[in-house]
Parts: sequence; structure tokens; C-alpha cells
Amino acid sequence: MKQEIHFTPIDLQKWNRGEIFYYFSKMAPTGYSLTADVDITQMRNVLKASG
Repeated sequence: MKQEIHFTPIDLQKWNRGEIFYYFSKMAPTGYSLTADVDITQMRNVLKASG
């Protein structure tokens, strides 16, 4: 199942939380992590077949 990803640009000058976002993204950067299940069956089969 292929999902489309859509992004919405944010104008930091007009966004009421723009200064807060700027602070945490530039002045005090934090880390984020994401865990997801990814089905690699097809890739594994191709790699195995190609040696």
C-alpha cells in the first residue's frame, strides 16, 4: 500500500507559534525518533536472488 505524503509550508513570520518553533528548532534543538514496521520481503528476495 503506497501512501502519499502531503506537506503544508508554514510561514514562521505569520504563525503565532513561529518564535517558539524557531527557538526549539535552532536555539535548543531536540531529537526525535520514529519506529515503524516496514515490510522488506520484496527487497530481501531481490537481494537474495542477486547474491
